[in-house]
Amino acid sequence: TLGGEDVAPGDYSGLIVFVTNDPRIASHPVDVALSIGLPDGYGAITGVVTNERAGFPVPAEIAVQAESDGNPVVIRTIADDVAGGYQLFGPEGTWPIEVSFDGYVTFEGEVTIVAGFSATFDVSLAPLWANASLEGGPLEFTVAPDGSTTGELTLGNLGGQVDLEFDVLE
Repeated sequence: TLGGEDVAPGDYSGLIVFVTNDPRIASHPVDVALSIGLPDGYGAITGVVTNERAGFPVPAEIAVQAESDGNPVVIRTIADDVAGGYQLFGPEGTWPIEVSFDGYVTFEGEVTIVAGFSATFDVSLAPLWANASLEGGPLEFTVAPDGSTTGELTLGNLGGQVDLEFDVLE
């Protein structure tokens, strides 16, 4: 059996070898070729998922919410963990896409699939981390005996995607 639902369109080749107990010719190779095309009205999306800050590949899950003949179709794949590359095939149209991986901000957007063509859609995911920012300072005080004074610093988490944890020490 060749093909199936999970086989990506493309050209495939292989070899079937029949091994026998014939002492003159023990093996009989047969070349096999398979060409799988896209269904009518389908196109492809290829791309790479990377870490927004460091640029290395991220093995994220990619999901496209499409429709075919009025019925919902969810197209899913996982980006390759070595290069971050992925490939999806789906019906023509502009569809919501979601790219996610633990420890990263989920990307949500739209992607357009054009029948008979392959489009590139690269995604950079931002890692989930705190982003400490400090306003104010330096603090310099001159205080009279038995006097007191105050100063102010503002510690923030501007653009941080997770809670900022901190300690105050002297």
